[in-house]
Amino acid sequence: MGGSSQETFDVLGRYRKTYQKFVVTKIPEEKKEGKVIKKERITREFVDTSKAESDTVDRDGRVIDGMKGLKNLMLEDKDKIAKNLLTKLSEYALGKAMNYSDSEMIHRLLEISKKNDYKLRDLVVGIIADESFTNR
Repeated sequence: MGGSSQETFDVLGRYRKTYQKFVVTKIPEEKKEGKVIKKERITREFVDTSKAESDTVDRDGRVIDGMKGLKNLMLEDKDKIAKNLLTKLSEYALGKAMNYSDSEMIHRLLEISKKNDYKLRDLVVGIIADESFTNR
């Protein structure tokens, strides 16, 4: 079974030749004594990463060619990645999910950190120095 070129690395970035994938298959419901019984079958598959496709396509239709292609794609989307990272860091720091009322703070912090090429340090310091964090 082939996969994408990024499947050759695990969550921590270590190279791997194979990995396990669990597949859940729904089985048609049965009725016993008036009760509906739902069934599922879980099977384990091994994915061989040596047969990974060299070119995969993201959801925007852009081709990703290996790790270098992924890096180039991420560099194209710096704004989106920085916004997502800032949102997740803010949720962690403030202990709540970000919503529409917090979008002004996110936008303001993004504009400040954009001047310094979205350095992680600037994102973290921006959250800590913001009044949303200090006045909670």
